[in-house]
Amino acid sequence: MSMEHIRKDDEIDLAQLFNTLWKGKWIVITWSVVAVFIMLCYVLLRTPLYKVEAVISHSQTSSLIPIQPSILNTTEVHAVPKLDKKVVYNSVLLQLSSINILREFWSGYFQLESQDDDKHFRSFVKSLSVESVNPKGEEPQSRKVAANFANPKEGTDVLNSYLAFINKRIQNQVVEEMTRSFKASLVTIDNSISLLEANGQKTLSYDLIKLKENYEIAKSLKITATPYKDLENIGLTILDERDYLLGTDALSLQIATLSAREGKSLRAYNAKINDLFLARNIVASDISRLSEFGDELAMFKIENRAESSIDPIGAGKVLLLISGLIVGLLMGCLHVMLLNLIRQHGK
Repeated sequence: MSMEHIRKDDEIDLAQLFNTLWKGKWIVITWSVVAVFIMLCYVLLRTPLYKVEAVISHSQTSSLIPIQPSILNTTEVHAVPKLDKKVVYNSVLLQLSSINILREFWSGYFQLESQDDDKHFRSFVKSLSVESVNPKGEEPQSRKVAANFANPKEGTDVLNSYLAFINKRIQNQVVEEMTRSFKASLVTIDNSISLLEANGQKTLSYDLIKLKENYEIAKSLKITATPYKDLENIGLTILDERDYLLGTDALSLQIATLSAREGKSLRAYNAKINDLFLARNIVASDISRLSEFGDELAMFKIENRAESSIDPIGAGKVLLLISGLIVGLLMGCLHVMLLNLIRQHGK
């Protein structure tokens, strides 16, 4: 078969196809009108949606100072670790898209009572997105929080309120967690103080026993004062473990001094105990400060507050009508071709 013959057959097929479609032009026109009408009704009846966006990033270190634990210069024992802004920010990102937290916010903000309220809530949840502003960066910090709303003003209020709700929620969690850590630290410090005090009292009791024994020996030997002249030419090693040579006067003075310390705090005589008392006062002060804390603290930074798009999102009216016309033409042509195929098989 020659190429000229093939071209001729193609021309005949195209001409026949055009002729078939022309005969069924009213079917094509009807489909087109119906499709355009349906699309027009959709355009007129649809509720336009506006995209509301806000941009957030991690908080500044200086912003967390009001609830940071105090620096324990006196001791490193039992110190509560400082807040890490990145850890706090990760908690923010995890909670932003939580269904339970979203429902908790929505119930408090709108007082869910009807099916319409639940419908709006579901629409809000489905449209809510948290995306990186710079996804190609090695460690993107800023996030774009966006959602779709029929009322742009209401949408900006809702999104701003939601960010404020998340901020307060994270703040309360951090304060509660730090308070628990401070209280646990306080218990540990108290236990350490009690242990050091008990050990100190045991040592004190042992020293008193030794002093009293040496006192009795000195008394029996009638040594009232240290015999420096008698010991002048004697090696000092001979004096080891012979505290009775101090004499009853010196020993009685030491006994009286140590006896006065029995049953009392040894803070003034033990640097470690004193440091722990100072640390305890700092931790108690931090607990008191957190219990009275009620200010709004930025747990994350809002780079841009929620703003609505100027135009509704989605395809424009003209584009939708053109799409309807094209779909109607295609459906009409398909309808005509099917009818023609049925006729041919019926002959």
